[in-house]
Amino acid sequence: MRICVYGAGAVGGLIAAWLFRSKHDVSVVARGAQLEAIRGDGLRVRSSAGGDLYTARPRAESDRPASAPGLRDRRRQGPEPRRVAERIGPLVGADTSILTAMNGVPWWFSTA
Repeated sequence: MRICVYGAGAVGGLIAAWLFRSKHDVSVVARGAQLEAIRGDGLRVRSSAGGDLYTARPRAESDRPASAPGLRDRRRQGPEPRRVAERIGPLVGADTSILTAMNGVPWWFSTA
């Protein structure tokens, strides 16, 4: 199974590492320092049970594949849903499944 994790932060990176460990064909989309760290060191996960360290090395791609190298996105650092939706199109096909995940609990969650 081919899987792309778009946004390899804390949650996405952990999911990508687990999927990679399960022998899936995994790639991740990241940017900036996170992208370079994944390319250089992989995704490292430490087991809470035994302290074992596992390193996954999925393909790591930029979220701006058409941009010139070094072009800096000066907007918010987080993956904005609108921007992700605009750029995810080339990854979607007839047999594509999409799962969304996000870090933390949104501010409005406890007010509902």
